[in-house]
Amino acid sequence: AIVSWIKYITDINGTRPESFWAATYSPSAGWQAPVLLSHGTGSIISSSVHQQHAVGHSWLLWGEISPVEPLQYALWGRQYDPINGWSVPVAIDNRVTSTSNYWSALVMAINASGEAVLTGQYYDGTTRQPFSHRYTIGGGWLPFDIPVSPSSLAGRFINSNLAIGDD
Repeated sequence: AIVSWIKYITDINGTRPESFWAATYSPSAGWQAPVLLSHGTGSIISSSVHQQHAVGHSWLLWGEISPVEPLQYALWGRQYDPINGWSVPVAIDNRVTSTSNYWSALVMAINASGEAVLTGQYYDGTTRQPFSHRYTIGGGWLPFDIPVSPSSLAGRFINSNLAIGDD
């Protein structure tokens, strides 16, 4: 099992999300010490998406301002593997350049090998569009893909449903 949470701080700017944390549980070892998943820059902009496969592979995702580019937002993720633990943070999608752009309706599926597919909506400030990302063990996160032309959506709401096989 994995539990995740956002830690908030209060300063002269008010209360805001600061960092994203997680802890893992196994029946044999109990709860493990919490791990800081985000960069801890005080710039978390959205909560997590968590998906876990029965054999223990998991992904936790969050939105955060880039620690390198102050005006660059990104959808970040870290993979949990029961043998190797947590991966380093990886920017899954870094196209967001203002708070008027965002991801929503995120859905992820993982197979027994740890490969994953992420789908959802991306709003660029003008148009909502469906997107998908695929994660492979040898290749990491493949380029962002828009399976449907945004102009063909005509303002319709997109809801994602997703399943991935183990073959």
